[in-house]
Amino acid sequence: MGVEPRKPTSWERAHVDVSKPAEVVGWCNKWRVTPEQLRAAVAEVGTSAVSIARVLGKTG
Repeated sequence: MGVEPRKPTSWERAHVDVSKPAEVVGWCNKWRVTPEQLRAAVAEVGTSAVSIARVLGKTG
């Protein structure tokens, strides 16, 4: 049984929680990155979606 992606809430749109598999799937799909790339970006800049997008070279 896989994890189904879902739409994030308004708070979740501003912050990334890599401890929640469904959020990881959603953010990876949004930015077209691997879970490893997402986790590395969070480790580098924290959970702010704006900062993560910037470090990944994405617009948002």
